Amino acid sequence: MHRKLFVLIGSLVLVLLTTSGCLDLFAVPGIVVSPDGSTAYFIGGGLDMESGEDLQTSLTALNLSDGSTEVLVEGDENTLISAFAVNPVDGTLAFVRSVQGGAFTLEVYNGGSTAVVVELPTNTIGTMAAFSPDGNWLALTLVTLPEGMAEGEEFSAEAAATATFGVYLVNGADGSVTLISDDANTRANTLAWSPDGSYLAYNAWVDSNGDGRIQTSGGFDMSAMMGGASTDAPQPDLSHIFVYDVAAGSTTQIETETVDYGQVFLDDSTLAYVSINFAGMMTGEMPGINIYDIGSGESESVYSAQALISGIALSPDGSMVAWTESSSQMPSGSGGEEETPSST
Repeated sequence: MHRKLFVLIGSLVLVLLTTSGCLDLFAVPGIVVSPDGSTAYFIGGGLDMESGEDLQTSLTALNLSDGSTEVLVEGDENTLISAFAVNPVDGTLAFVRSVQGGAFTLEVYNGGSTAVVVELPTNTIGTMAAFSPDGNWLALTLVTLPEGMAEGEEFSAEAAATATFGVYLVNGADGSVTLISDDANTRANTLAWSPDGSYLAYNAWVDSNGDGRIQTSGGFDMSAMMGGASTDAPQPDLSHIFVYDVAAGSTTQIETETVDYGQVFLDDSTLAYVSINFAGMMTGEMPGINIYDIGSGESESVYSAQALISGIALSPDGSMVAWTESSSQMPSGSGGEEETPSST
């Protein structure tokens, strides 16, 4: 069995879960619906452990009327199809194709054929893609892999931690690609556009504990959080929300002392996001939803949850917000536990 792509995927999962955090990844869309509501698109594929066949990925269309599926773009043992998005104006599909020993490209699918839009940085894999509302810009979050990982070689978790996570903006008019995040000092994951396309909000993990690396796994004192004896676990790094002004080409960070993710615009200048103070959870503080005003730069808490929130979303008309709370038990302020129902 060819193992190169399998090792590459396994290594990528390792990076995402151990050096970038996982709560924010719940916000990455696994399914995207066409503008007319007739078709859903998703990345399909898998590894047949019994037969030993290679891991393969494909961009697949699901007909929402009759339930039939069609593979639009298929990968192979050396090709990975990753981040994808649907243009809200003309319905074309954009996706990232990463080929070991070959090109790393952003491509479009339309009318049964694919075309390369632009070549991406070497050794990159997409984690999320999002078109601006007018379809003129495409934002991408890309993981740039170390050379050994890209070649499918075995390597340590320390080597995996050197992968970089950046936000790139693709100009639909001229195909230019611009890195808009500080990929050397942040690990960006999820994206959200304002309704008018003036702002792009993304979350990114930072080295907030000053230990010289961006690491979230293993940083939480889970024993103390669940009412047990405290350990010497280091303070975890934090995820913050950054707002990029497309016209000005500038970025503003929402300054907090919490883990922030799940950002969504309520209108052109107001942003909602999820906030968690893991240290405060030991004394009964629960996750919540905050509202950030771009004009004033101020945030306010508008909702306190009873459990972890895995993401939030805005209704099409902008009048309502939905979110999901886990139904698992959480520690109360007195050290006990209580059931918390899921809610939206």
